[in-house]
Amino acid sequence: MGDGYCAALRSMLRESWLETYGPELDNVVVAEMTETLSSDGFGELVLMTDEQSLIATRDGEVTGSAISVQRHATVYFWGCYVPKRRQRKGIGSGLVRKAIAVDHNWNVASSIAVKSSIGARKFYKSLGFKVILEGPFENMPGPIVPSLTMCATKQEFT
Repeated sequence: MGDGYCAALRSMLRESWLETYGPELDNVVVAEMTETLSSDGFGELVLMTDEQSLIATRDGEVTGSAISVQRHATVYFWGCYVPKRRQRKGIGSGLVRKAIAVDHNWNVASSIAVKSSIGARKFYKSLGFKVILEGPFENMPGPIVPSLTMCATKQEFT
């Protein structure tokens, strides 16, 4: 990935994180999260060798990203981010569908959404996910936020 492409991905993630986590977390925490994007590489986003990162682009602009991993019969989505100005155009659902298409032997898809992120909740519900657990979650080291674990079986996924 070239330097310009990395900068575009960092910019898109920074914008998405501010929109997603800004209402729930204070500005200092969000600034610390986005600061992790200032270093070279993305090792802090993809920690294990079995995780996959998908990046959507249009006309040379990064429009979305998703990180997922299949462990046994479950596909876990660590993050699916599309800036608000790009949402409702099929980018996020395309990323999720692509990730699931790569992971053929799955029975359940799972994601954790910040409870205050109404957009994320609606997005996952539109794909057939249902809330199965509500509770605190440490998204990154430090901040613990009210979150929802959402899952969809292969039969429920739309």
